[in-house]
Amino acid sequence: MKKKISLAEAKERDKRYRENAQKNSNGVKMPNCIDFDLNTINNIIKNSQVKGVRAYFTQNEDDLISLFLVGYNEAQEDVLPVSVSSLKTTMQASGLDTGEIDDPTKVCPPVCNNSIF
Repeated sequence: MKKKISLAEAKERDKRYRENAQKNSNGVKMPNCIDFDLNTINNIIKNSQVKGVRAYFTQNEDDLISLFLVGYNEAQEDVLPVSVSSLKTTMQASGLDTGEIDDPTKVCPPVCNNSIF
């Protein structure tokens, strides 16, 4: 069974992150939140091999930390949107035939709205 946390604990974790994210970042810009649209998520999970989704932290050329999402299979291997021969197993396309991974639709900051946190 998956562990659940209360909304209060989620808010506390978010508050702690926002208060501490910049302390040891050495110029790296840490976001408050990262949004992905439903199409991005659907493109990942529509592949029958995908048993879950993981998020990878990334850093762009402006030192902004972000995420990208990748599906994974039962063996915990990434199911990438293109066949990659450098992996232990060549994975099939995960519903995307372009060989691209979706960027977030929004990263806050700079694009922020009034969220519940």
